[in-house]
Amino acid sequence: MRSFRLTTPVCLLGLICAVSLVARADDASRKAKAAELLKVSNSEQMMEQMLGSMQKMQVEQFAKMDLPPEVRASAVEMQKKTEALVRKMLSWETIKPRFVDLYAATYTEPELDGILSFYKSAAGQAMLNKMPQLMQGSMDLTQEAMAGVMPELMKIVEEMKQKK
Repeated sequence: MRSFRLTTPVCLLGLICAVSLVARADDASRKAKAAELLKVSNSEQMMEQMLGSMQKMQVEQFAKMDLPPEVRASAVEMQKKTEALVRKMLSWETIKPRFVDLYAATYTEPELDGILSFYKSAAGQAMLNKMPQLMQGSMDLTQEAMAGVMPELMKIVEEMKQKK
C-alpha cells in the first residue's frame, strides 16, 4: 500500500506533464495552421490594400477641404506623419503574430484544416481573387442606398436645428 501512495503523486505529475505537452503541441500546430491560413488567404496583401485605401481617403478628404495655404502645408505634414504612424503600427511584421494568435484561438484545428482545404481549392482561390471586386460592389451598393437616405437625414437634421 505504501508504495502505491508514493507512486500515485508521481503518476499524477507525469500525467499532468503529458497533458501539458499535448496541449502545447496542439497550440503550436493550430498556430502553424493559422499562419498558413493567413498566407493562403493573402492577408498581408489585403492589409496593404486597406492601408492604401485609408491613405487615399485621407488625401481625398484633405483635397476637399478649403484650407488656406499656410494651414494646408501643416495639414499635409500631419497627414504624412499619421500615415507613417499607422503604417508602422499596422505593418504586417507587427500585426501578423496577433492575427495568428486570434485565428488559433478562434478556430479549432479541424476547422482550420477545412478552411485551408477550401482556400487551397479552385473555388476558394476564386473567392479570394474576386473578394476585392465583391467588396467594391458592396460599398457601391451601400453608398447608393445612403444617397437615397441623405435627403431624409438632412430633413431630420434641419428639424432638430429648428427645435433649438
